[in-house]
Amino acid sequence: MDRHLPTLQQIPLEHIESIIYWLELAEKVLKDHSPRDYHPPSRPNAISVGVRQDPLRFHLTILDSFDNWYAGYVFQRDTSLNDLSPLNLEKIYNLITDINDQLQMNPSEKVTIKIDSLNIDKFPLMSSHIIGNSRIMANFRKDALDFLERELVISYAKIVPELDTIAIIVNIEEFTDFKKEVAIAYKTRSQRTDLLETKNLSNDPPTKFSQSFKPTKWENITLTFKDSNNVEIKIGTEKYVAHYKEMGFEDKRTLSPNAQWSLLEYLSKESGQISWDSPQANDTIKKKKQRLSETLQKYFQINEDAFFPYKSEGAYTCRIQFNS
Repeated sequence: MDRHLPTLQQIPLEHIESIIYWLELAEKVLKDHSPRDYHPPSRPNAISVGVRQDPLRFHLTILDSFDNWYAGYVFQRDTSLNDLSPLNLEKIYNLITDINDQLQMNPSEKVTIKIDSLNIDKFPLMSSHIIGNSRIMANFRKDALDFLERELVISYAKIVPELDTIAIIVNIEEFTDFKKEVAIAYKTRSQRTDLLETKNLSNDPPTKFSQSFKPTKWENITLTFKDSNNVEIKIGTEKYVAHYKEMGFEDKRTLSPNAQWSLLEYLSKESGQISWDSPQANDTIKKKKQRLSETLQKYFQINEDAFFPYKSEGAYTCRIQFNS
């Protein structure tokens, strides 16, 4: 126990208050069976023990795992918008945008938004990650809610999966300032990405396919993914390995594969088919399928939808052949 004393003495008072807050919250839940609302997942590794002689005081028993928890806690507190990865910044910007849309219609601190709400054009990184897993969007929301609560932008959030909603209490003054900071950080990140892309134009993968061979119909094409960035194209006896950027599947802001490439890769694992009955399907899949078809048509120069009609197949079925 003594080895933890120097660490505890060095902890700022406001951090101690935060630890006590979690202890009080746990006590409240145990005593009055409070509803299990959404709260940040991390909990301090400490146990509160009351002192009988003085009810206003208590002992704090520090567990062995406290040091690691506290290190992570400080890291989270010190993380700024500019330190976030492009994906995490997108999660926060998406949440801020949805809250702001609701505040414009009803300027009240109590806001309700949808869990599964995503503009696939505005948030391509998030779109590319939710392909094949509809639960990821809920996790993205939780990540962003955690951050906003730590920044005191919101004071309460409750996720209701069965209604696809999130109830939020917004600190409107803090939200107004934070919204501006997020917009600036997002714009700065986008400009930095555009500059990086310009500098790397000389490193673009060579475009050979259109000069090598052309298919006459989708059914003559067979695709085999070599890795997450390259796919082998086979037409007859000829083969060619193409890069996602060459084929037009690059997210211009992040220089990484976009949502359509992720969908193409997913289709390669599912025999080229995805239906609305599939647990992987969501409200954005129709639009993504349409854009995937348009990109494939442009690359292969075939003026025909790359997918069979939905009514005849009962699913979105790609005309291209796939090897897993």
